[in-house]
Amino acid sequence: MTLHSPTENSLAVLNHKILEADSQVQNVKLGGHQTCLSINRLWHELCDMLRRLLDIMITAPGHHDCSIQE
Repeated sequence: MTLHSPTENSLAVLNHKILEADSQVQNVKLGGHQTCLSINRLWHELCDMLRRLLDIMITAPGHHDCSIQE
């Protein structure tokens, strides 16, 4: 069993969600309200995962604050 960093794990989960969303979009039956709800739910999940991934990357050891200081 290989242990991965939180960032690698987050990217793997994010990639899985993107593939899942793509699969659902490919199987869309036009005009289906349930399909819109599924795509909307997956979109919000992906956005949440991206936010968490950015939080992990920003707080990771070795991250340097690149903001401009006056």
